[in-house]
Amino acid sequence: MYVVLGFLLAWIAGVVAREEVTVGTGVIILIATGVISMVVDFALAQFFPDGGVLILIVGQVIWFGVLAGAISLFTNIALKHALIIAGIFTTIMILVALAMAAATS
Repeated sequence: MYVVLGFLLAWIAGVVAREEVTVGTGVIILIATGVISMVVDFALAQFFPDGGVLILIVGQVIWFGVLAGAISLFTNIALKHALIIAGIFTTIMILVALAMAAATS
């Protein structure tokens, strides 16, 4: 699954920034972003035990920022392009999650 998502991230980066990003780099970016986001979500859950929607929204914003920073850090893509790539990728992931949630209910 990470390989498919890494390919999607690399493809979006290639289209937006016209920069060659390997699938392996995309996978590393996603794993690093996932680990950092899990730690942040855990910390948010400790500070706000009853804040389900708040944790979800703040978690997505933090995930977006961490993803943009990781794209800029692990590749030679400017921060402006990294923000655009992270925005497109985050939107696609949210839409996929909503579609999966609707399909299971």
